[in-house]
Amino acid sequence: MKRSLLFSLGLSCLVVISACKKDDEDDDDNTPTVTTPANPMPTPDDADGVCVSIKSASVVDAPIVGPQTTFIGLAVAAFPNSSGTFLEAGTVTCNSSGLTKNDNNSYTFTPNANNPSGIDFSNSNDWDVSGAGSITGFSYSNSTDIPEIGDITADGTVNTGSSLNLGIDMGNSNTDLHGADSIYYGVYGPDGQLIHATGGGTTSHTFTASQMATVGAGTGFVQVAAVTFNQQNLSGQTIYFVNEGVLTKSVTFE
Repeated sequence: MKRSLLFSLGLSCLVVISACKKDDEDDDDNTPTVTTPANPMPTPDDADGVCVSIKSASVVDAPIVGPQTTFIGLAVAAFPNSSGTFLEAGTVTCNSSGLTKNDNNSYTFTPNANNPSGIDFSNSNDWDVSGAGSITGFSYSNSTDIPEIGDITADGTVNTGSSLNLGIDMGNSNTDLHGADSIYYGVYGPDGQLIHATGGGTTSHTFTASQMATVGAGTGFVQVAAVTFNQQNLSGQTIYFVNEGVLTKSVTFE
């Protein structure tokens, strides 16, 4: 059931920051760049609310010990209505960490200097929403594990004249997909972006040479996200608790 839902969502379930070129006056070497893509936020059509717990991974090449993966705990929530906008839901917390309400009524938690590693998901994944307006408050403890992506198979330099096989490094000791329902593959270049959604058992995807030719040359990103869905009916509302593991890597397109 979850898997069929994934394919019915299509690419409309992704919320990303569009790739864009820097202004010439801000880019002295005239090398096109793109902004860091946001983490995917799947939003099923029947959702009254989506609460996303995220383990965002980065890989740092440390001296002597080699590549090291670190995780940051993030959270996003949104309560869509039929017009495609978001509704206010009062106070929203994840593991007692408050999310900030944005101008569009979405809610986000991002780390700060006092908490650089973000939300600790090691022991719990608890959501509390006070409610407001037409959104009724609820509390829920999501017991499903959050996927972790320790690394992805992408070189630092990507040839846009050839196909790109982008995949999850399943041999990495930090990788554990925890039975992900869906995996999203993204390529973000100066001239365009490519996004592909697959089932959770497909741990790599090949973008064709003709597709890669559309992303442009310069600095950009590749991204892989593994997602699990937990649908609940709370106070007469369809709420999706989404667990997501994501890794975004900076690359140079040539």
